[in-house]
Amino acid sequence: MNPLSACLRAKAARAAAAFLVACSPVAIGGDASTQDATTNDVAVDVSADVVDAATPLGAPRVYVGSGDGNIRVYSFDDVSYALTLIDTIAAGTPSFLAFDAARSFVYAVDETNSRVGAFAIDKTTGKLTSLGAVSSLGQGPAHVSLDPSGALVMVANYGGGTIAVFPRGSDGRLGDASATHSFGATAESHEIVSDPSNAFVLVPNKGLDGVGVFRRDGGALGYLGLTPAGGGARHIAFDPPGTHAYVIDEVASTISAFAFDTQSGALTPIQTLSSLVDASAGANTGAEIQVTNDGKHVLASNRGDDSIVVFDIDTAAKLTAKARVSTGGNTPRQFRIDETGRFLFVGNQTSGTVVTMKMDPQSGIPSPVGTPLAVAIPEFVALIYLPL
Repeated sequence: MNPLSACLRAKAARAAAAFLVACSPVAIGGDASTQDATTNDVAVDVSADVVDAATPLGAPRVYVGSGDGNIRVYSFDDVSYALTLIDTIAAGTPSFLAFDAARSFVYAVDETNSRVGAFAIDKTTGKLTSLGAVSSLGQGPAHVSLDPSGALVMVANYGGGTIAVFPRGSDGRLGDASATHSFGATAESHEIVSDPSNAFVLVPNKGLDGVGVFRRDGGALGYLGLTPAGGGARHIAFDPPGTHAYVIDEVASTISAFAFDTQSGALTPIQTLSSLVDASAGANTGAEIQVTNDGKHVLASNRGDDSIVVFDIDTAAKLTAKARVSTGGNTPRQFRIDETGRFLFVGNQTSGTVVTMKMDPQSGIPSPVGTPLAVAIPEFVALIYLPL
């Protein structure tokens, strides 16, 4: 087992032992009005989610990137579930954020101005200070991530289907791009992530219905080809060992399971199934996908059905639908489980709410807690613990 997998498994074990949560799973097939469920933490953008299991956690802060042009920072009380605004900073159109492992810096795409912004995090308050921005080298960046080493910031540009890789300095600022690639104007590159071993970079392309795979060589990328993936490949999530990956397709509302060859980077299809548990759900698009730290569950969000669905992973890496939970709003574009596995936060983009959910570490099913937070156009939300 590599050190990263060991860290993930230790973290999941700690969360399960220390934070047992009472939750009553509802079997798929019951009354649709009472069905509820959700996800756990994804191995996608590993550098943003991994904290050593032995590291004490500092003050919890919730960061919300909004379509109104701001990143908002909230303190979070994990007993009362209260969220209190402590900072607002202009950031263009910050529809996705990525944090370094030390929680010293955060990087945000600016969709409108086609930039990537760097921000320093005050380790006492969690407030942000802008360190400037660079061109994303494409139009309409949709996703940003750090590689597991933390040396590189990677961006996927939805408009024009390009990606770019930027080295970052010790001061958090971004240097000139070390690698770029164009999939073509119709590709609609939607995400860029490293596999857990940091040997490969994967890029779901909605317009090409596939996942581009690159071999990583320092800051350079060698293109290996495109793997077909359903209808409108949007996001990808790895299991903790990095030997299987799951892709959510935006257009077809499907999830595809793949075996991942850690030597060659090849994705071999295993299974494709609907991201919906009710065939009569109506118009829908798939959005986010995550794998729990223990590797036992996949969670996916649906826009239209406005739900998070939980799937169990069997020993052959295949999925079985387990439960569904309403997100309590409209258009859950993104969700994330915190690094302890206790909480899931989801942003309902069009209804303007952020909903807190508490995770059951046994079943992988979340339950809404607290009072929904009113936020204009929440497109990204994550609970981050400041370092002590």
